[in-house]
Amino acid sequence: MKSRRVIHQYPGYKFTLIELLIVVAIIGILVSISLPALSQARAAGIKTQCASNLRQCVMALIMYGDTNNGWVALYGPDYTGWFRQPGMPEKLGFVMPKEPRRPSSYRPLTLCPAGSYEDVEWHGNIAYGAPRFALSPEDYAAYKCEEVINTTEEYLRLNAIPAISNYVILADSAYTKFEKRSEVMPGVQCTHFYRRDEGKASPIAAAICERHNGTANLAYADAHVGDSADKSSILANSKIGAYVDATGEELTYLEVNTNE
Repeated sequence: MKSRRVIHQYPGYKFTLIELLIVVAIIGILVSISLPALSQARAAGIKTQCASNLRQCVMALIMYGDTNNGWVALYGPDYTGWFRQPGMPEKLGFVMPKEPRRPSSYRPLTLCPAGSYEDVEWHGNIAYGAPRFALSPEDYAAYKCEEVINTTEEYLRLNAIPAISNYVILADSAYTKFEKRSEVMPGVQCTHFYRRDEGKASPIAAAICERHNGTANLAYADAHVGDSADKSSILANSKIGAYVDATGEELTYLEVNTNE
């Protein structure tokens, strides 16, 4: 006796409009919950990568100083940018190109990954910033670790810094809206920063830039990297009181308490 297969047919089931709306609402809620968390995780990852870049750069500067009696050039007449001094490209693992190229294509280690450089034409001076002390020579006068020659050359002697854990060598930096050169865009990373306003009539043109959710990464002379969350402590210990946001438009100044 042959068995017969019995196929049961059920009428097709269709979702109602209310059920579809409920599903869409649930998906929307899940997306709204997950997106901020993903955004925060991405921002934290970028800040960590930036800190890693800074640590490698400051280690290269320290090694360079060890072979040059402690001296490193932060700014000079023959080149601009701490990373261009002879021997530094090799320590950072890149070769200076003979023709102009985007910095991200050959020296990404010297750049903050939070920055956007696709539309920037001022390529040569994009890098983490070193302190410019022409505006505030008295800050570390007693240390005798800084030397300025004709306001066009600036040198730093690492082995003359007494409090290396307080001295910022490199940091997230940016041009401010007060930079006078038309080809420079506010918010673009630059090779230097001024420590504070010093009460000058013209506000500073470059400052530490807080690109990472309102904070900036700072690399110190002992090779540790921190952020700018505790500005009062940084002002007291490192004489730094000038910050700018990622757009280069909003500047923050902290004044030194002269009564202390």
